[in-house]
This record gives sequence, structure tokens and C-alpha cells, in this order.
Amino acid sequence: MRRSHDRLGWTLPALARVVEYGVVLAVVGASPWTFALLATIAYHHYDAVYRPRTRGSNPPRWLGFGGWPVRAGLLAIAGFVGLAIPVAVVMTCVLATVYVTETIVDIRRDVRVRGTADAADIEQE
Repeated sequence: MRRSHDRLGWTLPALARVVEYGVVLAVVGASPWTFALLATIAYHHYDAVYRPRTRGSNPPRWLGFGGWPVRAGLLAIAGFVGLAIPVAVVMTCVLATVYVTETIVDIRRDVRVRGTADAADIEQE
């Protein structure tokens, strides 16, 4: 997402998350897969914000898979054709596997390079 320099530009990331979470809730409805998909997406958002702060590296760009418009659009199309739950299940499984695996790979790489994965060590530098 591009940074906006106007007075309310700081609200754009939060609004994008509200839209994405709202699409998930509206299309998939109240199910355990809704919770799982929202948790997976929230984990990705958390990683994207705190990885640079704690380890000094950014998540790779390909990890966004087109960002929230693609994820929300895919769910909206799935809901339109009546496949919201199956698509949510597949999205949850694929995204969670990719996000967690990539995080583990990055932490292992960080441990090899720095000798530690502790955020406190990085903050002291």
C-alpha cells in the first residue's frame, strides 16, 4: 500500500484491514473457518509490522499474494458462486502454511547470521 502524506493518510492501512476483515465476515459468515482465516490474516499483518522492528528485515513482497484486494475479491467471487466455505478452508490452509513456513525460514536464517533470534539483542544494538 502506498503511503499517503495527507492528514488522514495514516488511517488507510487500518481501513484496508477493516474492509478485508469485513468481507471475510460478510461472505463466510460465522464459522470456525472464519475465525481461522481471520487469525491467519492477522498473523500476516502482525508479521509485516513487527518483523522489521524486531529483526530488521522485511517480509518478502511475494508473501502478500496480491494483498487484501486479491484475498477479499477471491472470497467475494466464491461467495457469489456459493463456494465461500470451501474457498475459505483452502485459503486458510494455504496461507497459514506459507506464512508460518516463511517465518520459520526467516528466523532460522536470522539465527545463522546473527547467532540469535532474540528481539532484545537487536534492540540493544
